[in-house]
Amino acid sequence: MSSSPCCFIGAERSALTKDWNMLGDIDALVDVGAGGFSVAPDVRSCLADSDALIVAWDTARAPRFTYLCYALRSVDRPLLALTNGTAVEHALALVSGADAVLPVGVQDPEVLNLIVAAEVIAHRRHGKGILANDGPMDGDDLHWGPLTVDARAYQVTVSGTPIALPPRHVRLLAVLLSSPGTTFTRDRLLDDVWGLCFDPETNVVDVTIHRVRAVLRAAGVDDVIETVRGIGYRLAPPA
Repeated sequence: MSSSPCCFIGAERSALTKDWNMLGDIDALVDVGAGGFSVAPDVRSCLADSDALIVAWDTARAPRFTYLCYALRSVDRPLLALTNGTAVEHALALVSGADAVLPVGVQDPEVLNLIVAAEVIAHRRHGKGILANDGPMDGDDLHWGPLTVDARAYQVTVSGTPIALPPRHVRLLAVLLSSPGTTFTRDRLLDDVWGLCFDPETNVVDVTIHRVRAVLRAAGVDDVIETVRGIGYRLAPPA
């Protein structure tokens, strides 16, 4: 079986990745500076003729991975994380924005390419990967004071001014705004936001909440999310 044309971001080529178009290391392709972040034009050029973007997962480079996912969210191609790590790394890759994670332990390139092809088909049919919870959300715009979340377009604005948030962060906000007064346990958020039906034994929920709060605070919106000690989080009543 011939492999689907894919772009690959990783430090080195291996027997598993030999059939993919290698772009190079993520450090060279995603630039993060004081003025924001940018993605090398080669990435979009490669994706124009490819079915998927596959990135070698590296926990130390998770922020760059998230920026990459955010920058390419309008590109109709699945972004897949290739990891040989633990279930925790699997969960972190999903948290960081991957549409799906290629299974751990696959050693046969043909089997791996079959899985990639299945992900591409699932993405085309449903707008999301078969292993992730990243599809478009239904419903009207959600509001909290000056904050508006467009759940369909994954866009957030404060008093009409757009705020840059990764898709997973937007989904978290949408889940909380969709049910005012409801206290969400960490396990429920892992399921509703990340599509994880198990606890990866990390503080990914707390870290994501912290990042969302920081971005909203910088935009002049504070106290949106309340901590319910020992349980989880809920939407605070507007002032």
